This record gives sequence, structure tokens and C-alpha cells, in this order.
Amino acid sequence: YVVCERGQGWVRAGKLMNSKMREIKVGAVMELGIKEGRREMGSGLGEVLNARDKQIMIVTYEEQFLMQKQVMKFFFFDSRRRCSRRLLKLINLRLFRYESLPLPGNQRVLRLTPKGVSLCKALSPFKVIQKRKISMATMIHDSMVSETRLILRNRFDASWIPERAMKVHNLKKIPDGILLFQSGKRIAVEVENTMKSKVRYEHMWREWEQHDFMLVLYVATTDVIYRALQKRMQAHQSTKVRLGLIRFEELLKPSTESVWTPKNVIQLFSRREF
Repeated sequence: YVVCERGQGWVRAGKLMNSKMREIKVGAVMELGIKEGRREMGSGLGEVLNARDKQIMIVTYEEQFLMQKQVMKFFFFDSRRRCSRRLLKLINLRLFRYESLPLPGNQRVLRLTPKGVSLCKALSPFKVIQKRKISMATMIHDSMVSETRLILRNRFDASWIPERAMKVHNLKKIPDGILLFQSGKRIAVEVENTMKSKVRYEHMWREWEQHDFMLVLYVATTDVIYRALQKRMQAHQSTKVRLGLIRFEELLKPSTESVWTPKNVIQLFSRREF
């Protein structure tokens, strides 16, 4: 079972990739938590951390890392001073560390320490195995997935199922994330930073026909990828999977409401729930 965070002390749980859902109390989920995580919470550390701290930790845990500029943008309203001061406190608590990577512009990468990971095992409903090192080959893509998640967090009232939580179940053709609404409806999200072959897209879309997604939303990071995906989607012959497409730069704009689909343009961002 996969469990997703909900407000007011409730979570939604259901078999992964299955539309049948049921609700259970958060307390029941915590009963299944890792002992180390419970020990950290019981030690008084949970009282030191505020809700924002825990959200930063959960996203970092589920996505493996966050860029400091993303934390500043989405959690501190671009206030560098407030962000730096709070992160310093969390680092002094030995919950976060900076990973040394050869990045341009002195960009800083935040990761959890073993102590932070232990705490997140109690905070997050997912078991996410942490990588020892961040792969430079996929870092740009993974960073954009995290940013997309944080953007959609502000646009929808929905939970996010991360890719790495789905990998535990050895599923094929896993999207970068799934938005799960309280109604049980789901949107699969794919951030496309490089093009795949036509055959690979066809296999992936055929696989997703079985999972009853209300939409498979592609976020194209460049105009070249956007136009290429448009052609692939228009050529795909299926009525069982609904494909949508948006440029990453358009997703960044709070005023954006529309998403392109092969049949028409839909106002996806005009409502917060489905």
C-alpha cells in the first residue's frame, strides 16, 4: 500500500496504480514507522522543528536532494537571509548537509544526514532508499522534477507520489511523479529533458493505458522537445490514455492555466481539485 499525506490528520491509502482508495488514520501509519524515526521524534527534536522544516525535509527525503535556491524560492519567498539562517540551524541540528558538487555559480545542494533520514522515515509515508551520491548525469532532470513538484504543490490540492517510492514496487514504465487527488483521480507527471525514441514512447503510453490516469502531463524543458512531443502525441493512436503537454517556462508562470492536448487545449490549472 502507498500512503499519501492529507490535511486534518487523515491520509489516503490504496494499492499503487489502482483507483480504489480508502482512508485510514495517520496514527495507524505511524504505528508502522521505523523505530529510529520514532526515537528522534520522541527525543524532543520534533518540537524544535516547525511545519515548514518538516516539509523541506520530506521533499528532500523523497527526491534525494534539493537545491538551496529551490528551498529559498518555494519555502522562504526568495528571502536569502531568512533561508540561510534557518538552514544553518537545521545543519547545526545535524539534519542537513551540503553535498560538494562541481556546479556553476556556487550553487549549493542540500541533502539529509543519516539523522535527518531517520527522522523522515517517521514523517514520510514512503520508504525511499537514499543514494550515496548524486549522479551528475541525471542531476538536472531530477532537480527539475523537484521544482515541478513544488510548483504543482502550489497549484493543486493533491498529494504527490514520488518516483522513488514507486520503484520499491518494481513497476514498469514509472512516471516522475503522480498527483493524487482526494477523489482518487490521478495525474501522472513526466519532466522531459531529453527525447526518447518513438518506440519507447509508444510502449510507455500503452503501459499507462492500464492505469486509468485522468491525464499524463508532460513538462517539456525546451522548445525543441515541446515540438517533438507534439508530433509524437498527435501520431499516437489511442483513446485510453489522455496526453497533455506544457513548457516548463510556462509552468513557472502563476497566470498559466492551459495545457495542450492532441485534441484541444484544456484549462487544467483553473481549478485546484478534480
